[in-house]
Amino acid sequence: KSEVEEWSDMYTVTSQLMLKVHKEDDGVPVICQVEHPAVTGNLQTQRYLEVQCE
Repeated sequence: KSEVEEWSDMYTVTSQLMLKVHKEDDGVPVICQVEHPAVTGNLQTQRYLEVQCE
């Protein structure tokens, strides 16, 4: 799911990802990466899953 906000000649895009995870996925990295002709270089961020279950 993505939402786009327009600011004059710029845009802000917010995306949401729903994942079904299992306890074995705890500590697994998830990477969000931007791919767009206007973006030069590598623009990404990484977070680690924290799965809390019994």
